[in-house]
Amino acid sequence: MSTMDIKKNTSILKLPDIVANRIAAGEIIERPSSLIKELIENSIDAYSTDIKIEIENGGINSIIIIDNGIGIIGNDLPLAITHHATSKIKNIDDLDNIYTLGFRGEALASIGDVSRLEVRSKYKSEDSGYHIICEGGNTKSHAPYPISEGTTIIVKNLFYNLPARYKFLKQPSHEFISIKNIFDSFVISNFNISFSLQHNKGTLYSYRKTDSIRHRLKDYLDAQIYDELLEIETEYDDIKIFGYVSTMNIMQNYRKNSYILLNNRLIDNRTLSFAIKNAYKGVIPSDKFPYYYIYIKIDPSKVDVNVHPSKKEVRMKQERDIASLLYKEIISKLSQSSTLGHSIKSLIKPNAIEYNNTFSNSIAHDNSENTQTNYNRNIDNFYYKKSEYEKQNNNINSIEDNGDDTEESREDNYKITNIQSEFGSIPKVVGQVFFLYIIVEYGDEILIIDQHAAYERLNYELIYKNISSKKIEYESLLIPFEITYKDYEIDVIEEAKKYLETIGLNFERTGKNTISIDKIPIYLSKTHDNEAIIKDILDNSIITDNNLSQKSVERFVKKSLERVACRYSPKANDLISHDDAQKLIDMLSKENILLSCPHGRPFIIRMSKDYLDKKFFR
Repeated sequence: MSTMDIKKNTSILKLPDIVANRIAAGEIIERPSSLIKELIENSIDAYSTDIKIEIENGGINSIIIIDNGIGIIGNDLPLAITHHATSKIKNIDDLDNIYTLGFRGEALASIGDVSRLEVRSKYKSEDSGYHIICEGGNTKSHAPYPISEGTTIIVKNLFYNLPARYKFLKQPSHEFISIKNIFDSFVISNFNISFSLQHNKGTLYSYRKTDSIRHRLKDYLDAQIYDELLEIETEYDDIKIFGYVSTMNIMQNYRKNSYILLNNRLIDNRTLSFAIKNAYKGVIPSDKFPYYYIYIKIDPSKVDVNVHPSKKEVRMKQERDIASLLYKEIISKLSQSSTLGHSIKSLIKPNAIEYNNTFSNSIAHDNSENTQTNYNRNIDNFYYKKSEYEKQNNNINSIEDNGDDTEESREDNYKITNIQSEFGSIPKVVGQVFFLYIIVEYGDEILIIDQHAAYERLNYELIYKNISSKKIEYESLLIPFEITYKDYEIDVIEEAKKYLETIGLNFERTGKNTISIDKIPIYLSKTHDNEAIIKDILDNSIITDNNLSQKSVERFVKKSLERVACRYSPKANDLISHDDAQKLIDMLSKENILLSCPHGRPFIIRMSKDYLDKKFFR
């Protein structure tokens, strides 16, 4: 390439408006669900008490949203579909006090850039309504239109003029699940508004407005889930937190019914999510999730919502205080529930800010996702351990502050936890300690083995061999069992059928909300709760990316087999006989298994006699 060509290709040019607008639209309108989110926010900001949504083909072909809000002034419609036009803020100071859900003035303009858009509206004080039609950012019509008070938005053929974005849309059933999740978030956060959602002129999800969040949750949730909710409520200074969390009796396989709403805005916040998850540590398995519906009210001037076009990421000045309050309140309510006992009360500090230091240390040092939790310990012992754990975190802080004197001990610890090798031919089991670890003598070394992770790895490898052979054998069930899902979830499971069959799961749809299984692969033992295991795998298929490639299929198979292997493995606090422990070690040696569990966590620590001699100054 010549120098002139390089200069020609690297010259800085101002993008044409049509290109810049489509780039901006792509940031705001990622998929049908993000479009619906923006439009529902507009309807709520317009004081609507009834919002209806009708979609076709997962929102790809058509989205219609009808509200009974105050409407848009007829002459303002052309301005409403232009960029940076809004009635919600007037100047830069307003960004520090945002009370509305929308404020950017980008939603309608961005939608009009990437679809065929029609807006019909009648402002409350005008005699007649108007409509405007826009295609790919170009206004086609603006005229009077007969419509009752409120606004109707019609969006057709999303991304018809943006093929790069269109090709990344998922199957309609997956897009609908994303839409349903957005819809649900508005349902639970706005109990005083009626909502309805209809897909392909079929199933209608409808919720009438109520007088409280509790009544809305009662309408929204299945009875068995609703009955297991604990009400939380706490305040500190101008922070108010209220809502509902689940007891230890119910849990979910993935984060679905997990909502944090800040001033009625659904947000993603790692610190707050961690506080909730950590409050359940030891109460439910680490790979499960509680149900929670958390509502936080703080002064809008202490929140920056102008972080990302999606408006789900926010900055809060009192984030740690809120996390501490939330953590403390959930533990308090769990301890008061009839299934847990009351010993935790003495461990809860009365002041949120005083407790904040301990909680922050827990965030900094906790590695709970990679730690084997003792699921079976009694709750009093769990909370004692939890308290001791946090004290140890504080001790760790003080050690790290002591300077160079600790370098050698930290280096020795690193050596212990990172030395790994393959097993030799004659490892000998010495015994089990803490009902957690198997001690093995091998030559002039001691191996300390995490029993659950070792069993999990062995089970995983044996099952994977069975699957890879593509000669899966089955055992017929005397009585088939049915599993119930939402109808739109069943649609996704049916689409995943071809790769569910690759791991030996065969089923038939027997109803709108049910599938039936009459045989199971032989690698599933009759002695275990196979229905729960299979449901775990089906849940995984619902959240798996449906744009299938070889890599995504392999990832799905791996995750599914991890679930089975984990279920079949002895847990912490399980007593293992000496003979069983020796058989485990022999099998690991025979299978030449890598020294990590299916999740990638190492399950062996190796210490040489020379190392021990050094420690004992021999």
